Amino acid sequence: MEKEDEFVVTGAIENEESPENAVKREVKEETDLDVEEVFNLNWGSVYEWRNEICEETNFIAFVNEGKVKLNEEHNKFRWMELDKFVDIIRWDDDKRILKEVLKRAIKKEKYFKEKEIKDYRKDNSKVYK
Repeated sequence: MEKEDEFVVTGAIENEESPENAVKREVKEETDLDVEEVFNLNWGSVYEWRNEICEETNFIAFVNEGKVKLNEEHNKFRWMELDKFVDIIRWDDDKRILKEVLKRAIKKEKYFKEKEIKDYRKDNSKVYK
């Protein structure tokens, strides 16, 4: 049996909306939950996908309690502890850093003081700030 990839809410900025408003909209569209606060992780990547250059910025969203109602992009969800999430999420980089970034973000602290962007179009080890 093939293992399914685990995904988080993702999406693109539409029209003139801010990145924070895009996070709120995407979470609402994909889960029907209302975002109380968006926390920018100062962390992202640049990559090529379907012959397009994509720049991704990572956020953590704090949501209000509510009933999750998934849209057509997802077929299941689950709440879990941070360690379990880091263990099962598809992540091609160092999961120790991912765990530390998220632990700090939950407390609304930044791991990266300045914006950290990894460029996957080139050398996988090169980081751009």
